[in-house]
Amino acid sequence: MLVQTANSVYEVHESEQVYRLVGHDPGNGLRALSDWLHYDRLGPVRTGEPLRIFVVREESGRVLDYRVVTTSPVTGVLAA
Repeated sequence: MLVQTANSVYEVHESEQVYRLVGHDPGNGLRALSDWLHYDRLGPVRTGEPLRIFVVREESGRVLDYRVVTTSPVTGVLAA
């Protein structure tokens, strides 16, 4: 799916649990602005709310240390 926020567009492949930042390339559609990054889970995708992407930084036994990516408010969601 493509998640458009107030400031950016994120391409998310939920089945593979990866995401990347993309931009519009006139005449060619979208172009990647970052590499694919793995995530552990996504917060709810709701228009008007920021999207939260939970990325595991470190795992120690049953304890996970997350880095949380918080986007600007979601303005739209499109199928990829």
